Amino acid sequence: MMRSFPGHGPAASVAAAAVLVLFLTACSKQTPEELLVAARRHLAAREYASAHIELRNVIKAAPANGLAHELLGTTLLRMGDPVSAEPVLRRALTLARPPETVVPELALALLRQGQAQQLIEQFSRIELNDPGAQASLRASIGHAWLARSEVKAASEAFLAAQSAQPGNAFALLGEARIAAQEERLADAVALVDSASKNDPRLVEAHAFKGQLLMHLGRQPQAREALEQALSVDPAYLPVRLALASILIDSKDYAAAKKILTTAGTPSQDPRLQTQRALLALRQGDWQSARDAVAAALRVAPDDGVTLALAGEIELNSGNFMLAEQYLARSLALQPNAGVRRLLATTQLRQGRAAKALKTLEPVLQGNALQNDTALLLLAGEVSLANGDLRRAEEYFESAKTAVATEAPARTRLGQLAIRTGDFVRGEQELLAASGSGPQSVEPDLLLVSLYLRRQEPAKALVAANTFIKKQPQNPLGHVLAGTALVAEQHGAQARQSFEAALKLKPDHVPALRALAELDIAEGKAADALQRFDTQLALRPNDEQLLLATAGLQEGTGRGDAAATLRKAVAANPKSHDPVVALVQHHLRHKDAAAAFEVARSAALSDPGDIQLTILLAAAQEATGAVKDAVGTLTSAAAKDPNAVAPLIRLAQLQARQRDFDAAASTLTRAREKVPDDLGVARDLAGVYVQANKIDRALTVAKSLQARRLQASAGHALEGDVLALAKRWGEAERAYRAALSADPEARDAAAQVYRMLFALNRQKEADAFASEWIARHPSDATMRLLVADAAVRTGNASPRGM
Repeated sequence: MMRSFPGHGPAASVAAAAVLVLFLTACSKQTPEELLVAARRHLAAREYASAHIELRNVIKAAPANGLAHELLGTTLLRMGDPVSAEPVLRRALTLARPPETVVPELALALLRQGQAQQLIEQFSRIELNDPGAQASLRASIGHAWLARSEVKAASEAFLAAQSAQPGNAFALLGEARIAAQEERLADAVALVDSASKNDPRLVEAHAFKGQLLMHLGRQPQAREALEQALSVDPAYLPVRLALASILIDSKDYAAAKKILTTAGTPSQDPRLQTQRALLALRQGDWQSARDAVAAALRVAPDDGVTLALAGEIELNSGNFMLAEQYLARSLALQPNAGVRRLLATTQLRQGRAAKALKTLEPVLQGNALQNDTALLLLAGEVSLANGDLRRAEEYFESAKTAVATEAPARTRLGQLAIRTGDFVRGEQELLAASGSGPQSVEPDLLLVSLYLRRQEPAKALVAANTFIKKQPQNPLGHVLAGTALVAEQHGAQARQSFEAALKLKPDHVPALRALAELDIAEGKAADALQRFDTQLALRPNDEQLLLATAGLQEGTGRGDAAATLRKAVAANPKSHDPVVALVQHHLRHKDAAAAFEVARSAALSDPGDIQLTILLAAAQEATGAVKDAVGTLTSAAAKDPNAVAPLIRLAQLQARQRDFDAAASTLTRAREKVPDDLGVARDLAGVYVQANKIDRALTVAKSLQARRLQASAGHALEGDVLALAKRWGEAERAYRAALSADPEARDAAAQVYRMLFALNRQKEADAFASEWIARHPSDATMRLLVADAAVRTGNASPRGM
């Protein structure tokens, strides 16, 4: 073997060989027959580069030489270039080469390009006279059927291959793949070992053994097996792709890039381009990923794997409509759970929860779901978006049992518990999520929000510091800490936290806004505005900076907030937030006509957007065109039968017009879509109270109590209805029931105190407040209630303070 010297890689060696052979050929004037003999000798020695040169010279001298085309096609295939091999082999057939020698190679070329459907359509009905050739063809067809997820047809083809040639290694490999798909891993290993024994140079067998080891989680052994496969056939691209996949999964991107760069295969091979796209995707290089996958699709436009990757790229880069198109095509070609997951995620991010649920339905049954915690997590998200809180909780409970999905599942369970008033469980789940996911800061963010809501700033500060420890370069952690310090009335320390956030990211809008609030509180509004102006000078079209500046201008009365918002709209024509902010600004300033013009223009530009439609209805109502507003919302609800927001807005409008029957009917329709939504239930009960239909309002509250997740909220709602009806004693009992369901329900505790006070049971009220404050010393709401009661009763030293 020749030694490879530094600076002289395979390409240089091939070039040198080419020059030498051409020189010798020119000198000796070899005939095509002599060149063919030399080419065959090189092929036997697996010297494919030399054989390639010899055969090209034969074809140059004798373009109609069928044998030269046949051998060249085989050589290109051995060199790992099935794309170039295919037309050469087809040419060999037109030059009357026997199908028995050409067709099996051509079938393999199509298979290695990922052209499974084309292989099936063109060759599945062909019968070859030679048993070995027939077995090879049937085996390739079986693998093509397998690529199309047609297991029965694949099994039949492999059986036909074994009938033609018992022990055919390629057919055994196909049977091993089927066994692996059916989770018969022991059978799969035995079959692939038999395939390797019958044909030690069957590189696909070595490669598949590597894949089996990957499936079993034995990455080092899998890598070793794939490297062994490369030693059998360095040009076999699937081995390089599988090895690159391991390296990408382990985030060894430099090694993966080297493997793909030195593949020795022309860049037009779609599989190589697909893997390069995957590498770029994992590195966050959207444009390179998009370019590579586009190149792959130009060669193989109907490859399901490539289409799925194209969809994932667009999903990650936020192009949801294009992502859905790619993924829908991929799903039609290869229906599997992975593609369904991506497609449902895309639909969910577009706000199309009902469609996402329909996409997932085929995989939400049976044992397969229980073994896929990522799918369980997504099923929970989809159920949550569809308002099915009970099923969402079930999915999240199952998903939290796996390490990979424990943190996000517990985070959602915590949110669910808080949403339904179970603050104790919510806190427990979020704390567990924070501890189980060291890279996840979402539970810490939610804990800060929960503690601030419960007026526990010290705990909020602890959660914020946990956030900072996990992501010290993320300015949001310092903003959270500063917010907690503001709640503790430590203004100077809070300012230091906000400034620390700006040191990390000078244009971080939440930190700028928080500092502005401190400045205004200290009478330094000019400083706040100057800070925003400085950043806008650097980024004049930044949407968030413009919106925050407009809010500051309006709040301080300095500057033209409307002009700033118009600039934000012009600079960001595809974004809805500036439009919404400008319309709301006009409505606050009683300029209904201006609000209507902006909203109408935005709604016309994007008629399918629910948010803009609702905005238009608000503007119409402000101008006095109530019927038009009703029509707009009714039309929006009809366009998307699963949309709830238009129904809620329509009911609110009907209630403002004192059409309580219509409002109740509309909210009932909304509640049928989201039976667990607490907000819709509260709105419906409120409408019944306004219509003086107390019994119906109580029925709504009772229906919530029947749902385990909503029990506390249901009792609290019952208390609210009874309190509004001035049935103080019954209301007190309802609020106590809410406390029994959730002992930490502060709002319910405050209402118990109010009801006792209304019932003139002052001593009992004082005792209740004292006991509550002893257990919840940071509850400012209860302290204020006690203080207010003391003022009204003339008791200067109320107990519990």
